[in-house]
Amino acid sequence: IHDVAIAGGVFMNVKANQYLFEMPEVTSLVVAPSCGDESLAIGNVVYGYAQLHNNDLSKLKKLDNLYLGSEYTDEEVKKAIDAYEFCKKCTVTYFDPKSVDTIEKRVGEILAGNSVVGRLKGRAEWGARALGNRSILANASSRDNVKLINEMIKGRDFWMPFATSMLYEDMDTYLINPKKYYPSYMAITFETKEISHKTLAAALHPYDLTSRPQMVKKEVNPEYHALISRFKEITGIGGILNTSFNLHGEPNVETPTDALRTFEHSGLPHVAIGNYLVSKK
Repeated sequence: IHDVAIAGGVFMNVKANQYLFEMPEVTSLVVAPSCGDESLAIGNVVYGYAQLHNNDLSKLKKLDNLYLGSEYTDEEVKKAIDAYEFCKKCTVTYFDPKSVDTIEKRVGEILAGNSVVGRLKGRAEWGARALGNRSILANASSRDNVKLINEMIKGRDFWMPFATSMLYEDMDTYLINPKKYYPSYMAITFETKEISHKTLAAALHPYDLTSRPQMVKKEVNPEYHALISRFKEITGIGGILNTSFNLHGEPNVETPTDALRTFEHSGLPHVAIGNYLVSKK
């Protein structure tokens, strides 16, 4: 067997997936995007489709992304902001998505200034990984951001690694990936090149310097791609730190109110919700 597809909870072990894919016998690897019981539905649908079509899967469309959850309009976001009773003084800024100065550009600039932003925009991710639409983002070149996020926001242990969101076109700059695997769901780790040890240090595993990357394609998530691209324009770095938008022990945020609550009850200085930026004074 040279073309391998894997699913099930054991394959949430991203390091094991790396070892499996590095075996010379393995030509290609498909990892179920979220390997818990919730992904059983995907297998059931494919099986049912095969039964109905005499095992002909030629017309079955590939799942291009995991942005399958809820999304909120700017009107709904504003309503949530207006209704929220802030205990701390904040500024609220709206960015017209049709203007030159979009919120993606502004967030990229904030990250380049070495601050941290919580982001909620577009449809929520399905599965176990935060893929930019419900994420906390930071400059990965600063190791100080690991301590900042762990102590002021996440309340988690220092050894728990963060993930990297990087531009798809920069994959070969940062990863050792001879089989040209397209890792879009943070399901596998890779050895990294020396440049990553400096520019992406905060988003690598502190022990072995591996990366658990999300490759961001423009056609899959154009707004998130634009955000990272703006960061790269300023810093020259094509990747950022990405971790789930939640307090430690709590589920990931889903609604604008969830995001505002997490923002206020943590040391998070900025939150970008839809096209609104809320910042602590």
